[in-house]
Parts: sequence; C-alpha cells; structure tokens
Amino acid sequence: MEKEVEQIKEETAEEVAVFGSVLIFMIGVIVRTILQSGYSQNQNYKAFRMALTTSFKYSEGLISGTSEDGNASRNSASVVVVEDRLTTSSAKYASMDRTPLIAGGSATHSRNLYLPTDYGEVESLPVIDYFINGIHFPFTTAGFKTVVASTNPSDCSSPYTTVPNHPDLGYDPTCNSCFDLDRNGTVDVTDPALRQQFAWQWQHVDPSAIDVKEGNNTAVDVDCDMQEETVIDKDGNTLYLIDYQEGDLDMTLDDRSTKPKNGLTNQDAQIYTYAKNPAGGLGTGTYLRIEEGKLYATDGITRQFVRSVQQKDSLDVIQRTVQMNKNTGHFCRGTTPTTAADPVWGWDWQSQPNPVEVCSNNRAGCFGPNTDKTCMVVGENPPILYVRSRIADRHGRKWVTDVSSDPYVNFNVPR
Repeated sequence: MEKEVEQIKEETAEEVAVFGSVLIFMIGVIVRTILQSGYSQNQNYKAFRMALTTSFKYSEGLISGTSEDGNASRNSASVVVVEDRLTTSSAKYASMDRTPLIAGGSATHSRNLYLPTDYGEVESLPVIDYFINGIHFPFTTAGFKTVVASTNPSDCSSPYTTVPNHPDLGYDPTCNSCFDLDRNGTVDVTDPALRQQFAWQWQHVDPSAIDVKEGNNTAVDVDCDMQEETVIDKDGNTLYLIDYQEGDLDMTLDDRSTKPKNGLTNQDAQIYTYAKNPAGGLGTGTYLRIEEGKLYATDGITRQFVRSVQQKDSLDVIQRTVQMNKNTGHFCRGTTPTTAADPVWGWDWQSQPNPVEVCSNNRAGCFGPNTDKTCMVVGENPPILYVRSRIADRHGRKWVTDVSSDPYVNFNVPR
C-alpha cells in the first residue's frame, strides 16, 4: 500500500513538473512576443516622430548653421532608424543576444516646399537621415553638376527629355533619334507599330529651348545615364544642374543599373562583445557569483543564507556596412574626415560632428586598431562605409534568500 502511495506521489510530481515546464515556456513565449511587438511599434512611432521633427526644424531654420529662413534639404524628410535591442532571456548572465529593429518614416513640413535651391548651396541638397543606434548619418541624395550642352542629338551632353506616348503631348512616331533607346547614334526601334506601344519616348531638346525662369524643359538628361537631371540655372549652353545620381546615396537605382544597390547591406552585419578584464576584482567584468553562509559575521546568528550576485559589464561593437554611391567629400577629404572648417561642407550646418571617424584608402585600414571606429573606404569606387556602434551593457541583480528551513540546501535527508 505504501509503495502504491509513493508511486502515485511520484507520478503526480512528474505531471506537475511537466505542466509547470509547459506553463513557464508559454509565459516566456508570451512575454517575448509582447516585448518584440512593443519594440516594433515603438520603433515605427519613433521614426515617424523623428521625420516630423526633422522636417520642421530644418524648414524653420531651428538647426545651428541654417539661416532663419531654413533650407530645402528636408522639405520632405525621410528618416531610417536602426536600433539593436537586447532580447528577453533567462540565461544566468542575462541576455547576450540583440535583435535589430529597423523602421522608416517620412514627413513634409510645407513652409519651404517651393524654396528654390541656388547652385552650390549644399545645405539645401536633399538628404536622407539614418540614425543607427543613436548616431546621425545625413546622406545626400543629389549633387551639383555643370554641363555644356550640345546641339548634336548624338552627343551624350545633348539634352533629352521624356515625352508620354500621346499626340497632344509632343509624341512624334517619326522621330528616329527619339527611339535611339541607349543614345549611341543607332535607332533601336524602327517598326511604327511597335513604336505605338511605347508608354513614353526620349525626345531631343535644343539647349535654347530650356527656360529656367518659365520652367520649360528643366528636366533633361545630359549625361547619358538615362536619368533626368534638374536644370536650376543657365548661362548660354552651360547648364547648372542638380543631379540625383551624384549624392552620397543614389536612390534612383533600378534593375537597369550595374551599380550595387545603395544603403544598408543585410548580409554584412556583425557583432563583437568585449568583456572587461575581471582581474581588478569584483565590480568589473561579467560574472555570476553564488555564496552560501551566514549573512553577517556576528555571533549568535545561526540562520543560513544564499546570496546570488549577477553583474554584466561588457561592450558590444556592432558593425554594419553601408554601400555608398560616390565620395562626394561630404564625409572625407582624401583620408581625412571632414570637419567644421571645411570650406564646402563644414559640419556646422548639420549641428553635429562628422560621424565618420576614419577615412581609409583600403578595407584593411578600417580594421586592426580601427576595428571599433566608423570608417569609410574612400579608395573603392563606389565607396563603402563601415558603421560601428559601441554599446555599453552594464546591469546587475542581487538576491538574498533565507534557506534555514530548506532541508535540501542543508543536505538533510527528509523523513
């Protein structure tokens, strides 16, 4: 009879243990899911709020280095926020893993929506703002260019514009040069029936027909990259342009381009964790210490205590790679990071220091002693940027438990 009772107790204990394990597992899943959902929602809200704030501040001239009239760089602000948050974990050293959270937001403050940009006014070039673990990277998405336009339709510097396939909008199916799709002097589409199926075509524009003041023919391609530039000034046949393929990032790349896609590259994210040397004793490094004994070294105290102290003191270096379009001189002048004293860019207009700490001619220069620094490889075309986020992880917990009445801790055999 006693054996049956003991067997029932054992089976009950096993069932309770299994049920408890499943329950704890489900609670953990729920907590993890809720935490991740909260992180994601907060990230989306943050990106949208930052886009609203950025557009407002630059349009109103509230940023150091801008005039009281503001500038046009964030008339339509685009913000990308990247943060690496610690995940939930029950490990004895606390969570060691991080989850990347990426969100984008855009907003428009209309105060300077139609503010014209003068040639050479770099502070008004369009910008996309990356905030990577709190560090601000303002990447320009356009640059200035000067071109002497040709009147010969077969020259690359001859202006071409896109015309919709409609007879009331300038469509001319007999224009052979309009159907030289790669602009190499050879007509690519000769069949009139096939020409009718085109949604649009290139049409040659004589430089004299470009009128900046009236806004006529100001969107033209004059460098054979099959992308239209914006003419903002003109002196005879000399055109002063904003080229949307000449910024730090080229956001116009499509499947026709042979260039690598710009921006963050997902396959190159890495994380390195450095723990402090615990040689200095307690209070440094990452450890879990468990002690058992009296709480105080005082005569007369016979109770038994267990003290658990958990501390984490480490540095996470997270490396991401940003594929850039070209070295515009925005971040680096040669192998020297641009400073506020730079005559062209000058980092005062961004109201922040240059986030690039090292400029190197090759990738090897971005490692070794510079492994933990944000580094731009200027010797490659197109260049790449290694973004290194240095995140300190310092936290700890302490438990004191009275185990005087626990027979198992004292190794007493239960009866």
